[in-house]
Amino acid sequence: MVRVKLEDVCERGTSNLKMSDVTDLSGNYPIYGAAGYIGNVDFYHQINPYVAIVKDGAGIGRAMLCPAQSSIIGTMQYLLPKKIFFLDIFITL
Repeated sequence: MVRVKLEDVCERGTSNLKMSDVTDLSGNYPIYGAAGYIGNVDFYHQINPYVAIVKDGAGIGRAMLCPAQSSIIGTMQYLLPKKIFFLDIFITL
């Protein structure tokens, strides 16, 4: 088994979106918060699938796999695979 550090296989990213920024929007692209799916909006920030981790509040550290063409709000942080094939490794961690 090969051991690697998380920083070897992914980069982190942040979101500056607030819940109030997306509450009244609609569209084709999902957006996620600490509790999960919030709704759909008319834009996305990530073109590829990614892992999102709650960085604030009671659910801190909880992770979820999010689909391509989606976004998260600012209470979460992106873990973006350095190469798309690494996403399967994230799921097993």
